[in-house]
Amino acid sequence: MLRSLLLAALLPLLAQGPLARAGEACGAEQALDALVGLVHERLTLAEDVARYKWNHQQAIEDLPRERVIIASLGRRAAAEGLPVPWAEAFFRAQIEASKAEQRVLFARWRTAGIARFRHVPDLIADTRPKLDQLTPRMIAALAEVWPHLADPGCGAWVQRQVAALGAEPSWHDPDALRVATAPLAEVAQLAP
Repeated sequence: MLRSLLLAALLPLLAQGPLARAGEACGAEQALDALVGLVHERLTLAEDVARYKWNHQQAIEDLPRERVIIASLGRRAAAEGLPVPWAEAFFRAQIEASKAEQRVLFARWRTAGIARFRHVPDLIADTRPKLDQLTPRMIAALAEVWPHLADPGCGAWVQRQVAALGAEPSWHDPDALRVATAPLAEVAQLAP
């Protein structure tokens, strides 16, 4: 919790640092905004996933399934011209962020003594199809922003958006959003 509070306080300062001043705009703000919105939308589904797993006493992590999904998404992204290792890293980050969000929720529910939730969407029939509908939209958005991500202004823009979204009172864990968007900002930071 302390880590989350510190990150929430530091992210706005980081977004105003040298990277932010390197370029105010990146030429893909609208596309990045749409992509960060999709990332946020995907993370909001983590609560439905967590509630289902909580009710069915399932583990948060399923590494074999995650490996299959990431490999498949890497191939799909490659078909759109994205580098496979980076696309896989991006989608791995989405899964890690979702698991981070689920862990926070599980801890909160354990502390509150919640035994079971009512009216939980079915993971297979309801929630995973929603996640599956987001995937092609995310890949298309990634393909649109990929040519712009090496611009330092894009990395700074992503950091500012993450700080703003992470500060929203409805957000459960700002760390999860930071994890999910890290591959976007890292491209700009690693560019020559």
